[in-house]
Amino acid sequence: MRRFLSLLVGLTLLAPFAAQADTNWPTKPVRFIIGVPAGAQPDLVARIVADKLSQSLKQQVIVDNVAGGGGLIAAGRAAHAAPDGYTFYLGGLSVVATDKWMFKSLPYDPEKDFVPVAMLSDSNAFVLAANPNVEAKNVTELVALAKKEPGKLSYGYSQIGVTSLIGPWFDYLAGTKMEPIPYKDYGSMMQDTVAGRIPLVFTTFDAVQPYLDNGSLRAIGETSPQRVPGHDDVQAIGEVLPGYRVQGFTIVFAPTGTPKDIIEKLNRAIDPVVKDPDYIKRLLSYGTTIRGGAGTPESIATFEQQERDNWGNIFTKLKYEAQ
Repeated sequence: MRRFLSLLVGLTLLAPFAAQADTNWPTKPVRFIIGVPAGAQPDLVARIVADKLSQSLKQQVIVDNVAGGGGLIAAGRAAHAAPDGYTFYLGGLSVVATDKWMFKSLPYDPEKDFVPVAMLSDSNAFVLAANPNVEAKNVTELVALAKKEPGKLSYGYSQIGVTSLIGPWFDYLAGTKMEPIPYKDYGSMMQDTVAGRIPLVFTTFDAVQPYLDNGSLRAIGETSPQRVPGHDDVQAIGEVLPGYRVQGFTIVFAPTGTPKDIIEKLNRAIDPVVKDPDYIKRLLSYGTTIRGGAGTPESIATFEQQERDNWGNIFTKLKYEAQ
């Protein structure tokens, strides 16, 4: 009994220190794993956030680029990291909604291995751009042109993830048939479009913007549900083709099992960062938006389900076969 009482007293005395340890998070550097190389647009966004958090959290936040494997390596590593609040994953469309359709096996379970923490961006649009020689100047005119000459129009796209479905989904909803031309690198794809070797290209705003600025390409439409602020003259494809929505986004995830109080603290730390006007302006230069701040784990979970439903519909309608 004496030993039991001594143990009980000891545990009672230790309890405040355990609570204090949780309250003091973080007490060492925090790692953000991201599945793109340094310098890629999502990496640039991640580093802006990491720098701001390093100041507010008083601990270094490190961006760990784990490129390769179409992002699967990074997601798998993050999913199996210790859920102690010192490893997080910056993921997006692939981990939320498309990997499970594209691959027969995954090194992680997209719905069980991660819990959402905060939004860093909520819509990253792709752009359908055209060589100036193309007669169509907007989506309506392009659909009419494509129907008039089936199979004559072609478009370039990058062989990365779901970008291979952007054009086919357009064709499906428009009732058109354009020829897809895959490219391994953006440079060759953009050069061929500017030179007129291919008339159309689906790409990102940051990749196409210099060509729009100098007039060597013309924006026909963009793929997010709403027109991107600052690019209001570019028609949303969904305005002409109801149901067309293809958007990237970036979410901070924690491995399942990460303490809830740490998730809440990181969410609160990120919210003012993504609401900062300079951050929002930087995102808009990429054709990317963040409209509701960091959100909450609950609101992000709702957003994730909407994206899963949307892409489940796309993959099903296009009869996609997993690789």
